Amino acid sequence: MKKLCLSIFLTLFLGFHLSSIDLLAQSCTQLSLPEHAIARLCIPRNKYPADLDFSPDGKTLASLIYCCPREIILWDVENKIEKLTIIVPNDSYHSIRFSPDGKTFVCGNTLYDTTTGQPKLILSDSEGYENHVVYSPDGKTLAGAGVKGIRFWNSTADPTTDTSPPIGILPTDTSAIDTSKDGFVATPIATSSVTVPRIRGLSYSPDGQELAIACSLGVWIYNAELNTEITLFTQDHGGHRGGVLSVAYSPDGNTIASGDSAGKIHLWDAKSRKHKLTLSKPKIFGQYLSQIPSLKFSPDSNAIVSGSDRSNGDQMYLWDATTGEYKYTLRGHTGNVTSVIFSPDGNTIASTSSDKTILLWDFTAYPIVSISPDSVTPSTIGEELTFDLKITNSKDISGYQATIEFDPEAFEYIETTYGDYLSEGVPVQPILNQHLGTVKLASLSLSGIGSNGDGTLATIKFKVNAIRTSKLSLRDVILSDNEGNESYAWIDGAQILKTATTEDSDCSVTNTKDVNKDCVVNIQDLVLVATHFGRGGGNVADVNSDGRVDIIDLVLVAGAFGDTATAPAVYADTQAMITTDDVQQWLRAAHKVNLPDSMYQRGMLTLEQLLTVLIPKNTALLPNYPNPFNPETWIPYQLVEPAEVTVLIYSANGPLIRTLALGHQPAGIYRNRDRAAYWDGTNEAGEPVASGVYFYTLLAGDFRATRRMLVIK
Repeated sequence: MKKLCLSIFLTLFLGFHLSSIDLLAQSCTQLSLPEHAIARLCIPRNKYPADLDFSPDGKTLASLIYCCPREIILWDVENKIEKLTIIVPNDSYHSIRFSPDGKTFVCGNTLYDTTTGQPKLILSDSEGYENHVVYSPDGKTLAGAGVKGIRFWNSTADPTTDTSPPIGILPTDTSAIDTSKDGFVATPIATSSVTVPRIRGLSYSPDGQELAIACSLGVWIYNAELNTEITLFTQDHGGHRGGVLSVAYSPDGNTIASGDSAGKIHLWDAKSRKHKLTLSKPKIFGQYLSQIPSLKFSPDSNAIVSGSDRSNGDQMYLWDATTGEYKYTLRGHTGNVTSVIFSPDGNTIASTSSDKTILLWDFTAYPIVSISPDSVTPSTIGEELTFDLKITNSKDISGYQATIEFDPEAFEYIETTYGDYLSEGVPVQPILNQHLGTVKLASLSLSGIGSNGDGTLATIKFKVNAIRTSKLSLRDVILSDNEGNESYAWIDGAQILKTATTEDSDCSVTNTKDVNKDCVVNIQDLVLVATHFGRGGGNVADVNSDGRVDIIDLVLVAGAFGDTATAPAVYADTQAMITTDDVQQWLRAAHKVNLPDSMYQRGMLTLEQLLTVLIPKNTALLPNYPNPFNPETWIPYQLVEPAEVTVLIYSANGPLIRTLALGHQPAGIYRNRDRAAYWDGTNEAGEPVASGVYFYTLLAGDFRATRRMLVIK
């Protein structure tokens, strides 16, 4: 209300809008900082920051500034002021990095003194290798990448006396790729006359032995000590379909994260070089990933932060680096977020944007909304389970909304009791969709007094209809203060565990293929094995007890489909849990091993049958759901063959109002909410559409079909 009155006053008496103040504030002041931002660093006019790096002590932030000419600015982090500005002589430089001791930093072909800003070393023969340059973890070597490939230099060489050539150049002959080691797949990508195409970034492993290289073909893993290529992570490994834009090793050396031009972030096991998982979509209405130009691990390797390009370009997202689950959104930039980085102590995140600002964010004071208890083991069907929706570390909260997702076959929603956390809170009647497994909660304080600290937002009760492993997840958690300003919370769900011993447990306890011990060997067991690929022994997914979870374990599980006493639903939830890509990749890997064992051969046949289940007999556009709706809906479809997919949305009188370009999609059924096309009820300008009838058209190759939907507000 205060903000609305101020806006009216300024418009009537001073002739401009409150948004004008926000724009002025964002240009070069500390006014109107976004939620959880602690500082805005001011960039010279008509320039914008491209890359960032913290010094090892966290006291200095280096920024590479684009356009005309390019500059390096060093910032005093504590005082939020500029320390040094250096003109960069070359427009092809894209990165800036501090040395491990913090005494120097490198940008392009030049090492600079951190204190004076004076050049200390020029890298000879660097043309074509200087777009991205990084230090090795021990600081003794520099690796540079560009249009010609990879090249190394000694970082301590004296440029006036050293005439030795660079340490080495990345081999480009595909025969140099080591294919002898188990699990390494060498994809021919070049002849001896060309180099790795379109390199976008480098990351050293913490031990300095390997480099991960982001390029248009995938993620190269390169032995920096032996100067040889090791392998390439591509779509065939369960990873990227498009060019990779960013890559990073976790500080503990166990994981590699990579982001691509299609908005996907993949995690890889750095030891086994196996695909681990794909990060989930942001669980906030209307938010999704586009290009991923930058991503970084937190210093403790537990979290990942990423920037975003194009759509939703003002957002940064955080995930749990172990589970891949979405956790948090930072919102405040007004342009594409091009670079992100954690401070060495993990307490601050720095971000750059095409809005010509650098923002520093407090990563210690965010509110947390969680489901408690965080794990439950039901004992009997019909049992009632109660969960609390908790909030901690909150400040000035006057309203909230949240959606709880549950397994609709395992649980039946009973009721919600709202807590007393909000002062004079007025709860909204919960909105239940038992079919989809969602219940939406909301409450608003009428007192005008914001609540702080910890408390219980609501208590939710469910009845157990089936005992199996599942999750209670949170999405669309939005908090608001008494002026209606929205912010987000770090979200934590709950795990529903299946007991290893029930009344009929003897059907599965001794069956090692029943990985989740629910007395059925089915799709859930396959997925559990796949998510554990690359892990060592002592793991329930290591079905054959050979000390490693791999494709052999998965095929053996597939071969056991139907062996259990309660086998009827071996294909249940198939389309919701796996894709045609998943099964095709498993089959390719299985055929390479091709054990003569009868159970293994039976498992391969089961995977072939699964593929037929996942590939429909015809391409079709299915009815959207919900319908009618307000404000969001999902548009399901199915493809009999791979195709470029686009959904066009028209108003009732004919004009095209929104285009959903879904890109190249493999054959399969895109029915559940994670796979169907999503429309947030807005036009191309991001404005909500009016109530009425709309038409949606699916274009997939030569296929075209149209259906009708209804928006009611």
